[in-house]
Amino acid sequence: MKPCLKLSLFVNELPTWTDPSAHCTRRRNVYVPMQKIFLDENSPADAIQKEEYRSQGKPDCLIGRKDPFYFRNQVKPHAKAFLKFWVDGAVHFYKAGRLDIPAFLHEHQRKELSDKSVDVEAYVDEHLVVKPGAKLLQRDIIDDFRKVTQIEELSFRTKDLAAALQKAFAERGPEFQQVQRYNGRDGSMRKDANGKDIGKGMLYANLTFKDATKAPWNAQTVTTHDLYAADLRPCEW
Repeated sequence: MKPCLKLSLFVNELPTWTDPSAHCTRRRNVYVPMQKIFLDENSPADAIQKEEYRSQGKPDCLIGRKDPFYFRNQVKPHAKAFLKFWVDGAVHFYKAGRLDIPAFLHEHQRKELSDKSVDVEAYVDEHLVVKPGAKLLQRDIIDDFRKVTQIEELSFRTKDLAAALQKAFAERGPEFQQVQRYNGRDGSMRKDANGKDIGKGMLYANLTFKDATKAPWNAQTVTTHDLYAADLRPCEW
């Protein structure tokens, strides 16, 4: 007999069965859990889970940052297209008895295997600008890069992305020589849902987004005191 199956996808929550051990349930349902986990960096419980994952030898690419608005911003707007993809695939399979790899997946694979430094250089040229007195957290740059390029942690680790940004800035010419990187504050006094200060970290002075609407703060003036009083310990990649 030709095998047939029904595939159900669940996000965050799994369905509950009246009797999970019943044969009628076990023979019809197979759970395929994803190895990648998404954690809140500010949650103590998630921090413990993160360390447990690392102690098991799991690579960092399987540890992602939790985005509580991911479904609302990244999934829901594409719900119709997602459903159409599955329905069209099923219709094609019933007609042809096989599934061909769509051309766009070949393009996706090409992008995954491409040199990511080219994407970083293009992003810097198109989305960042030197502005004396401005401050931009490296975390905000990386988050915006991922939104713009759709290149996720699994394809391009944050550690490698940060290094590629450094290299791109160094190669941009004399204007970017005034961009300075150090541990400090962006002056925004931003806080997360738990009240934790997220306006500090590794940042770039004299740099901002070309699109001013992306910046959740007003540009702050960088003083000599800021630069030399900041934590200037080298960042270990």
